[in-house]
This record gives sequence, C-alpha cells and structure tokens, in this order.
Amino acid sequence: MLSSALLARVSRAGLRPLGWRSYYKPGQMKKLYDEVQKDVVLFRYEAVAKVVNRWRVALLCTPLGLYMGGMALDLRGLMEGWEARVEDARTKYLMNNVKWTSRGLGVFWLMFLPGLSIYYTQRTLYTVRKLVLRKGGKVLSIQTYGVTKGGGRWVHAPVSDCEARRVKYYTGYRDYLNVKDHKFRFIFNMEEGVVSSRALFDRAIGLGRPLTVSHQPRKA
Repeated sequence: MLSSALLARVSRAGLRPLGWRSYYKPGQMKKLYDEVQKDVVLFRYEAVAKVVNRWRVALLCTPLGLYMGGMALDLRGLMEGWEARVEDARTKYLMNNVKWTSRGLGVFWLMFLPGLSIYYTQRTLYTVRKLVLRKGGKVLSIQTYGVTKGGGRWVHAPVSDCEARRVKYYTGYRDYLNVKDHKFRFIFNMEEGVVSSRALFDRAIGLGRPLTVSHQPRKA
C-alpha cells in the first residue's frame, strides 16, 4: 500500500521512479513499429583496417610502457652508484634530481601506456560497425568491431532498453549508445559512418526525444 501511494505521488509530480526504462510514449513506439516493415540498416561504418590497425598500435604500448617504466625505476640505483664518483656540485645536483624523479616517472609509464592499450581495446570492441533495426521496430541489432579483421560480435537489444547521448567536440560530434545490462557504452563514428535514414536512426537509438548536448574538447 505504501509503495502504491509512493508511485502515485511520483506520477503526479511528473517524475520517473528509479529503474524506469521507457524512453518513448506509446504513440511514438506504435508509429515506429508501423514504419518498419523489414530489417533496416540504420548505420554503417566500414573501416576494418583502420580500426584494427589502430588497436594493434595501441597494443604495443603495453610492452613499451613496461620497458620504459622498468628503465626509469632502475635509474635510482644507477644514480646512487655514480654519485660517489662525481665531485662536481652541478653534476651531483642534476643526478640527484634524476634519482628523485625516476620513481614517479617509472610509475607514470607503467600506468599510462598499458592503460592506453586497455582503453583502445575497449573502444575497438564497442565501436559500432553496423546498426540494424529489425522488422517490427522493436529490436536493435548492433555489430561491433573485434581485435581481428574478421572478428566482432552482434548484440541484440530491445529499442526500449537503449538510450543515446550526443557529445559535441570541437571538430564535430559523436553519439554514444547506452544499452541496459551493458557496462560500457557503444560508440558511433558519425564523421566517417553512413546513416541511411536520419530521422529513423534518431528515434531508434533514443535521440528523437529532448536531449541535453554535452560540450567538451576532443582529446588528441
């Protein structure tokens, strides 16, 4: 009884309870269902060599980071062994700076470059290669890239479980798709990808409703 009263109060206030996943009004959903009489490819981004090769380059950052981090950490012991043989005050000062900064630099390389590899691996696995709206307009099929040219996977999700977010950068914008029960969001390369029907694409991924556009600079 208490829960019913609480839901009624939330409804009167125009708020949505936690976990509410409906992004369309019933009339909007019915219109979407009626329009889709067959499978429709809404988005396509075919750049297999570019995406996979970029991931391979990023993967090389892991051994490079381990090598540079280990070398930087070894500098401390090396400087301590040389300091006893150096008499020049300026040289000792420079060697002492190297000794005290080597540890922080080593930790930086050990964390940054392998972290870059992990980031690009996740980005590759969640970059959308093809988006298909299935017949009836109730299910979205998302094909992503894999770590090989013939890799990738298909993810099938109800349209009602999908919510998009558009982020504006200095050189353009990119759409991200959040899907229920998926920890990471899917990425659309809108600059190089091809959208077959813009209006249907926006409605299918959740951009047909009012959306706040976020502004942030693109990272190099």
